[in-house]
Amino acid sequence: MVMFPRKPVNCPVDAVRYTVRPGDMMYQIARRFQVDLNQLIGANPHIPHPNLIVPGDILCIPKIKFSPYSVMLRSVNEKFPTASGSAMVSKTPAYEKSVSIIAVLPGLKELGPSYKQYQAYLIYATATDNRALNKPLHKVPETPNTWAATIDLTPEDIAEIPRNVKVAISANVTEGPEPPPGDLVVLEGAFSRF
Repeated sequence: MVMFPRKPVNCPVDAVRYTVRPGDMMYQIARRFQVDLNQLIGANPHIPHPNLIVPGDILCIPKIKFSPYSVMLRSVNEKFPTASGSAMVSKTPAYEKSVSIIAVLPGLKELGPSYKQYQAYLIYATATDNRALNKPLHKVPETPNTWAATIDLTPEDIAEIPRNVKVAISANVTEGPEPPPGDLVVLEGAFSRF
């Protein structure tokens, strides 16, 4: 049976057209474009059997609908077993992506007299070096031991950041940022998808 390339009657205005290449599979295309497989299949009714695509088929790739990703932050220091937190990537009105972090941490005085500030880090590797974005955490009013920060990402940040991003919260001895991961790492986690 010979199959000829199929084309959609029309694609949604905000969709991208993709031409299937040899070796492509529907689930691989969904992963490449970071769309849900069922959304990809639903956007292509002209492909009645999604497991049977051929080179030259034209697929409509739905616009990426960003959904928040989150990660639990776990204590990495046995002195602070009750420290915990979470980080969530979301879209905000002003930024394409922001990372909101909230954590339950020991008071800075409990760590020792030299610690001045908690700092949140997004640590990632590019093809040429390791990088980090950081922001100080601030105490949440009227909530003992709760700290929070939001790191807003520019389009340049987003273009540079790979899928795997480590989140670290550190206590630092200065009131400014220290090189990652900071002076005393209290919590860590990693986004498997960013």
